Amino acid sequence: MRKSLGQTLFSVLLFLCFYLGILKFVNSEVLDETLKRDKTFEKDNSQRKDTQNLEKIGKETSQLSQSVLKEELDSFSNDIEINWKGRVLVIGDIHGDLKSLITSLFLSGVINNNLDWIAKNTLLIQLGDVVDRGSHALQIYKLFNKLRSQAPSLGGKFVGLLGNHEIMNLCGQLHYVTDEDIKTYGGRTNRIFEWSKEGFVGKYLRTMKLAIRVNDSLYVHAGLLPKYAKLGLDRLNKLSDDLLEGDFCDFYSSLFFVEDGPLWTRDISLGEERKACKLVDETLQILGLNRMVVGHTIQHDNRINIKCNNRLVLADTGFSEAIYGKPCILEILYNRDQHNASYEKENDFDFKSFHPYSMNELQIKSNYSKPNVKYIQVTSLLLNDRSSISNETSIMDEL
Repeated sequence: MRKSLGQTLFSVLLFLCFYLGILKFVNSEVLDETLKRDKTFEKDNSQRKDTQNLEKIGKETSQLSQSVLKEELDSFSNDIEINWKGRVLVIGDIHGDLKSLITSLFLSGVINNNLDWIAKNTLLIQLGDVVDRGSHALQIYKLFNKLRSQAPSLGGKFVGLLGNHEIMNLCGQLHYVTDEDIKTYGGRTNRIFEWSKEGFVGKYLRTMKLAIRVNDSLYVHAGLLPKYAKLGLDRLNKLSDDLLEGDFCDFYSSLFFVEDGPLWTRDISLGEERKACKLVDETLQILGLNRMVVGHTIQHDNRINIKCNNRLVLADTGFSEAIYGKPCILEILYNRDQHNASYEKENDFDFKSFHPYSMNELQIKSNYSKPNVKYIQVTSLLLNDRSSISNETSIMDEL
């Protein structure tokens, strides 16, 4: 009887061990699959745990004293509808490459070697995705903040748009963030604070817009499908502002996360061209515009491409060294008479006369009343020869 009872208990224990082993294996497999499926929207749980004490921790430990925003930034707002008579420059996804950005802005006459704005009557638009992959997003946001404060004194303006990577980082989705990037904040805790509503980056990004109009052109990170265009730019940006002021990160069906939304869609940039151009035409007709300029989707020929009978401009050239290292700037001239070539002389460097540092004509309208569209391509050669630009160490220190 005792032997039988012992055998029974042994069998039960053996079964339980086997069952628990199977359960652990199944749970592990399910967990792995869930993590893979949810990778795009993963959260940094440590960030949520620190939320209540975030402001206190950040203020006590942050080594980024220079990143504190000026009070006037809170009231800074980007225009949704802009009428511009001067030069328009457009930069696509930067992804943390400060060196390429500074070189590009220097060559296009926007800044001098002190990183100050010097361009007259120039509007600079950045299409989002400053952060991730590269390591100096914080310095870039600081530089843009400085430039947009300086630009108006010379009749200029800087406008930055939201990209999907800005939204991901605001929600703690850090799987594209490098260790080097975290170090620029002085550690993970400081980074969390800087991206909160009380930190520099968090406040700065809440002044950004989702989509804007400049003259006859629409600017948006990924693209704008007709169903969203029907809402109108004012309502779209109001929805964006409201989301940024609330706790939007758990609402994956919101404007910030929908797959075909303004920050994520590739229907326009990667879709079959006939269908894509039909979508572009419908959107532009709804908004009464002639052109859509987008980033988000990398152009593997590293050029700014124009499609759909000059109505779609694809401006993500793999700017960052972390991708292709092929920085480009789109230039649109609405009035040749107002395009003063003095910006080439401000830096004592006529970049149009140098090869391969050339401003190559991508498209030139024969009718002077229409825009003269060019692109500036910066090669890696100049990036290795910074004799005419402040050395990298001093640049990092200043920003």
